[in-house]
Amino acid sequence: ALVRKHGATKAGNLFKSTCPMVGATIGQHIRHSMDHIELTILLADSINEVKGSDPIHLHYDLRVRGGTAESEMDASKKRILDAAAILEDMP
Repeated sequence: ALVRKHGATKAGNLFKSTCPMVGATIGQHIRHSMDHIELTILLADSINEVKGSDPIHLHYDLRVRGGTAESEMDASKKRILDAAAILEDMP
């Protein structure tokens, strides 16, 4: 949506610009959201693998911050599409 509205160059700059109200970039928000989504997918997939076992606990604080998804739109898009593909393949 950013690229369609602003063009590639301006969209890339906006993606990396820190919002003065919240002190984070769009990329940081996407990474944060994807951390939650990916861990939830892993948990759901693990439940399918180990039915009847002890409960599996989600440890959100073990995530890794930073990475290219915070600064590169293409990396963020790939991360989102990869998560969507896993969801589509789940029973």
